Amino acid sequence: MQVNGRGDNVLPVTDPQIRSRGPCPVCKQYYPQLKLGPFLKHRQKCKGDISQREVSCSPPCKYLNSPLSNKQHQLPAKALDQTADLKVNLLCNMREKPHGCDLCGKHFTRRYSLNRHLRTHTGERPFECRQCNKRFSQNYQLTTHKAIHMDEKPYGCQLCGKHFTLKHTLKAHRLIHTGEKPFTCSKCDRRFGRKDALVEHHRTHTGEKPYSCTQCDQRFAQKRDLNKHQRVHTGEKPYKCEQCNKCFKRSSTLKVHRLVHTNEKRFRCRQCDSRFTRKKDLTNHQLIHMSRKPYKCSQCNWSSLLKGSLQVHLRSHTREKPYGCQLCGRRFALKGTLETHHRIHSGEKPFACKQCGKCFAQRSALATHQRIHTGEKPYECQWCKQVFSYYNSLKSHLYKH
Repeated sequence: MQVNGRGDNVLPVTDPQIRSRGPCPVCKQYYPQLKLGPFLKHRQKCKGDISQREVSCSPPCKYLNSPLSNKQHQLPAKALDQTADLKVNLLCNMREKPHGCDLCGKHFTRRYSLNRHLRTHTGERPFECRQCNKRFSQNYQLTTHKAIHMDEKPYGCQLCGKHFTLKHTLKAHRLIHTGEKPFTCSKCDRRFGRKDALVEHHRTHTGEKPYSCTQCDQRFAQKRDLNKHQRVHTGEKPYKCEQCNKCFKRSSTLKVHRLVHTNEKRFRCRQCDSRFTRKKDLTNHQLIHMSRKPYKCSQCNWSSLLKGSLQVHLRSHTREKPYGCQLCGRRFALKGTLETHHRIHSGEKPFACKQCGKCFAQRSALATHQRIHTGEKPYECQWCKQVFSYYNSLKSHLYKH
């Protein structure tokens, strides 16, 4: 038995969970038999309204078996204004998390923490930037975003001279120069320079997909993948080409599109030296050198090297036209044909001639126009061997024969 300051006998403490709860601040006694609810009522009974006094917070459980347990390691006294605050404070010390998410199973100590977490599932964004109307699910994200509109960038990198608005952004940037990767995955030992990158990587092991689309219920492991997916529903195209004003949903698509203006063809076929702007086009081209065409039509003798080409070909038998224009209702079998048709309504002409500046809605129309400057005449009459720049000109000439 132990004796308190007033000479009363108190029960010995054996359960670490009870010790983490702490003694009653008035009578200094431990009550191992009481659960949290009755324990709070006992404190109120000892000294009236609990909002009029200060309660010392006992050390958390993690210090009980550590070297700090032999020292008088006490957290500073906290003035708790309400009974609910005391209860939450005790739950923090006891590491209890009573508020659970029904969707992913995560638990939280405070209810507002659970409500904040639920926004990752619902997609709710209650915090809005007044300058650009962009919305965020968390308040700290809005605070970080507001720094974008500030012209001042006080934090500069001494190695490359680049400046940043936020201090933690500079700290993360420095890891690029040092090559340091302080965050290690406990399952595959892969290392990362940022903590958020490690958190996202962990989901490849757990299969967790906390971000869900509110319109089609599709789920994603990373928030940026959800943002890209939502553009399918909204039709947003935030990435714009500076030369032809064409817009795209993805930055990678814009990067590939810019090669159209530079005529850069980085990918070369090793068998025929043909060059291509995109790696995908090179991969499709290399199938030409294969003698076997594995994808065959079940209704005719048509065959293809690509599975996607077979799916498009089958629409010639089924007459299926899945792509419809929202303005005039006309339907098309190919997505590219629909995109070309949209330019009739918008008046967009993204293909410009470099020599005279004339613009066209279709790439084929630009190629035909360029024969005026090059003098190319690819169409030849089989009767008199006369050549023409345009197919319509050859067709009109054939009437003479």
